[in-house]
Amino acid sequence: MQSENYFVYVISSEVANKFYVGMSADPQIRLKQHNAGHSQFTKGFRPWKLVYSEFVGNRENARKLEKYYKTGAGRVRWMKKLEESAQ
Repeated sequence: MQSENYFVYVISSEVANKFYVGMSADPQIRLKQHNAGHSQFTKGFRPWKLVYSEFVGNRENARKLEKYYKTGAGRVRWMKKLEESAQ
C-alpha cells in the first residue's frame, strides 16, 4: 500500500543563492540527508534550510507537483507562497 503522506518541499542553501525542490514523506528527515551529503546535487552547497513544505497526499501527486514547481511558472507559484507565509 502506498503512503498518503507526501510533501513537496523547498530548501535553500545558506552559503549560495540556490534553491532545491523535492518530495518526501518526511521533509525534516530529507533535509538531514541533504545536509549529510546524500544528494549529489545539493552536496556542494551545504548547509541547507527548509524554507517551504506543502502537504500533497500521495506519491503520484507529489511527483507531479514537484515537477511543476521545477518549471518557471511553478517557481513563481512557490516563491509567492513563500513570501506570503513570511508576512
